[in-house]
Amino acid sequence: MAISRRCMDGSTHPEETVNKSQVFITTAGYKGTYPYEKLISLLLRMIMQPDRCMIMGGTWRLPVAVGLQSKTFIKDQQEEGTYNEASFGREYESVWTGDSESAYFNSDMFERGRILN
Repeated sequence: MAISRRCMDGSTHPEETVNKSQVFITTAGYKGTYPYEKLISLLLRMIMQPDRCMIMGGTWRLPVAVGLQSKTFIKDQQEEGTYNEASFGREYESVWTGDSESAYFNSDMFERGRILN
């Protein structure tokens, strides 16, 4: 990322579209984490510079629709004894959530108590 992409002859071309490009891939997680903050940052950049940034997202429905995943597999996931709606939402629906269900403290409690000097 620190240097420009070089062609086979060693030259660089600033107009090269993949020059210093970055790809971030993640499933949804918890708000307030690096992936969530990066997503928001890239969303704003996509609005401000639509020719330089894009975000794609999806749910389980797209791979099922094009035949890459079976709907039976998804239903089996939902019928498992370990099924958790919030966890399923993050993994299969791209739903970002506020806190870990097993967190000892709720982050909203800390946010309300914060004082910036």
